[in-house]
Amino acid sequence: MRGMSHGLARWSGAALLVGLACAPHSLWGTEGAPVAPLLTHRFLVAFDGVPEIAAAAVRGLESESLVSAESGPAALPENAVLKPVHLVIARPLQPPDALWDWRLAVLEGKNDLRNGRIAVLGPEGSAAVSFYIRSAWPFKWVWPDLDANDPRPAVEEIHFLALAVGTTPPSGKSGKEPQPPIVKDPFRDLDEQLKKKGTSGDK
Repeated sequence: MRGMSHGLARWSGAALLVGLACAPHSLWGTEGAPVAPLLTHRFLVAFDGVPEIAAAAVRGLESESLVSAESGPAALPENAVLKPVHLVIARPLQPPDALWDWRLAVLEGKNDLRNGRIAVLGPEGSAAVSFYIRSAWPFKWVWPDLDANDPRPAVEEIHFLALAVGTTPPSGKSGKEPQPPIVKDPFRDLDEQLKKKGTSGDK
């Protein structure tokens, strides 16, 4: 049995090497070295007018097209519509700030739609992958339950509805979608911000 396990281990390692060798070129650097895996805990979040959110977690990053069940043979991409994205951003409980001011504007009936960006940081602390959030607004705010016997940090959750999320900047030219105004990139000074932190963007 030990010999069989050893053989399986050797076979698995060889299969992994073959898989990496046959991987698409996009998985490899310009000199043939594998791209370092990105870590899910190294990221920054910002919206227009909200320079940086001290987010502890982000949930709901997805892009999905919807086609009516009645479409039948016409269930084609040209007849599909984008499903609105429900994003949840969790952060440590804190006093009212620019994000809460945005929520207040929505409560007052203002159509305050904003673009945002989530930057996943690479090993050197610069943005390796960005998720661009298009035309979002905060529709729900959840505060933590208070318990004198719970030692965990207090975390609040902000729920957003967004027109779309993608890994390329919104262009305003997307077929039959509404064309909201495109705001400035809230991370236009990202690299400079990271240099000032002096911590390579670690959370």
